[in-house]
Amino acid sequence: MVEITFHTSDSGHDILLALLHSLPFEAFEEKESGTIVTGVRDDEWNTALRERIESLHTVVHFTYEAVSRPDQNWNAIWEASFREIQVDDFCVIRAPFHFPAGSFRYSIEIEPKMAFGTGHHETTRLMIRSMSHLDLKGRSVLDFGTGSGILAILAAKMGANNVVAIENDPVAMINLRENVERNGTHEVECLLDDNLRYDGLKSVDVLLANITRNVILEHLSDMIRLIHSKGLLIISGILESDTALMIQHVEKSGAQTIRQINENEWVSLTFQMK
Repeated sequence: MVEITFHTSDSGHDILLALLHSLPFEAFEEKESGTIVTGVRDDEWNTALRERIESLHTVVHFTYEAVSRPDQNWNAIWEASFREIQVDDFCVIRAPFHFPAGSFRYSIEIEPKMAFGTGHHETTRLMIRSMSHLDLKGRSVLDFGTGSGILAILAAKMGANNVVAIENDPVAMINLRENVERNGTHEVECLLDDNLRYDGLKSVDVLLANITRNVILEHLSDMIRLIHSKGLLIISGILESDTALMIQHVEKSGAQTIRQINENEWVSLTFQMK
């Protein structure tokens, strides 16, 4: 296998990690701040992948080196470095091998599987903080691009009576279903799809989308179509620099921006439909 070590600044660390998630790496090991280690099979280390890595320089500054290593169990390495995540006193996200620490309103247990969304990234925490302002009892929720299902599971634990989680990665879907089962949130319906045009989808009170700016813009009209009047759209996965653009696009539909939460370079926005 080929081990690749990336180096960036403290401020660029999370941006680079988010960008690397879109490339075909098996998992990530975060060492000291600004250092990210990952790996690919020898046959995947090709010109096309190197060009995709180089293209990231337009977004964030970094350096990297690649070294051939004996094959490693990257998932085992990643699991070993998995840390419990605490979002204020509202929610804790932990692995089965963590002992509960402190008092939290909601506890979510996930089986860590590489990079399917664990709450470590600012955008997941921002979404959870945005959800902490809501009363979801008896409401319907759709989580688009759910990953490991953290937000959908949290919505169910908060009392939502109809939760749909949509994911387009078949491997992530396996992990999603495991996590739904592990948390006893059987009301979460898991759908494998890459869009919001599934015939069986019904309108919802709250739509969650922690993805990327371009994917949000691509599916925005379908998102808005699926939200009830006076319902909520909560989005993240966007940088502060894109905030004005996102507000402009969503408010064109007549929606109103009711909340913005920031953490480092990332932002979560909550909109209420007209």
